[in-house]
Amino acid sequence: MCSGLYYMATGSLTLKKNDRNMIGISIGGGAPYCPVLYVVQVFDKTPAAEGGVLLPGDEIVGVNDKSVRGLTRSQLAKAIQAIKGPVTMNFNRLPEEKGRPIDIAWKTVKHKLIENMSSKTADSLGLSRAILVNDKLVKKLQDFEVCSNMYITLIKKLQSYMKVFRSVSYVQKVMGDVLAEVGVKSTQPDANRALTELGGTHRGLAEFGRTATNSMLTVIKDLGTFLSKAVPDTKLTLKKYADAKFEYLSFCLKIKEMDDEEHAYLYSGEPLPRVLTGNYHCRQILRGRHYARQRFAAARSAVTAKLELLEVKRVQDISFHLERIVRALSVYYTSCRNRLEVTNVFPIEVDLNRVVLSVPQAEDDQDIVDDDVEEQSASLYPFDDQLVELSEH
Repeated sequence: MCSGLYYMATGSLTLKKNDRNMIGISIGGGAPYCPVLYVVQVFDKTPAAEGGVLLPGDEIVGVNDKSVRGLTRSQLAKAIQAIKGPVTMNFNRLPEEKGRPIDIAWKTVKHKLIENMSSKTADSLGLSRAILVNDKLVKKLQDFEVCSNMYITLIKKLQSYMKVFRSVSYVQKVMGDVLAEVGVKSTQPDANRALTELGGTHRGLAEFGRTATNSMLTVIKDLGTFLSKAVPDTKLTLKKYADAKFEYLSFCLKIKEMDDEEHAYLYSGEPLPRVLTGNYHCRQILRGRHYARQRFAAARSAVTAKLELLEVKRVQDISFHLERIVRALSVYYTSCRNRLEVTNVFPIEVDLNRVVLSVPQAEDDQDIVDDDVEEQSASLYPFDDQLVELSEH
């Protein structure tokens, strides 16, 4: 059928009442001002919601094949409650509108701005932000920001430890090579054995340092994965949740404004023109709120699940990684102590008159070593320098 500029599709739905003698809808419109009766809201976990056919904004034209035109909303509610058994709802549905109304889009933007304002600023501008604050999910993300900063600090500390271990391991390896070379070229059997063994010990210490460095590198990479993937992904999900929240809130406030407008006209004794013509715009807003609420509920469920998983991972990972760091340091120091305890070569007696090794000393040798030790040790014991950039972000 046609009414004004709107084409309405006709449908019907049979519903079984629940144990409270209800089908699960609220009704708007009706005599004496509005020529149509329509669905305002479909309540969750009710026969009307489970059917999934009846939507907010639908015009109710009949109940059990009896016309309801000319009834008030209270008369229609009583008629439905008086029915024993299933209820057949005959309805007309407005076509779906594409996109969002401009006033809804503007309200969404306004609410995003208000959430970042202080209460004093919002009040001075005449804007209400009471419904926007105290969002537990947003506050939980702020807690993760603090956790991220802690992870960044931990990464920087581990990187500084790695540089120290790398430099010490480089010095130990070089010293082990020198001692081994001196021992091999020594013509004295006792000194040869002692220096060769001592050189091997220093090389072993260097290898222990490399093992500890690799353990720290694994921890840094795991923490970096948390910072570069888990946290940004959760932030993106939370952004979608915030957009859905602002949109749903905009529809709710728009409906409240329209209800207040209707009550103001009724109080003055004059009916509102849009109500007299079927209240089509209000019914479209009711439909939009219904869909916005579904998107909001889905987004909230998704972000809640991700935050819970992220919290569990954070608690488990931080204890696991700290344990790995402590274990790596413990293994390093224990291995070094054990290796040094079994290296019993002192005192080492060397007849300097019989030394055949001669190493010329350049004037700037020490400066060259000081300048190049970091570069050479980095080549011997590399680690992922890109993680430094990650931690700085």
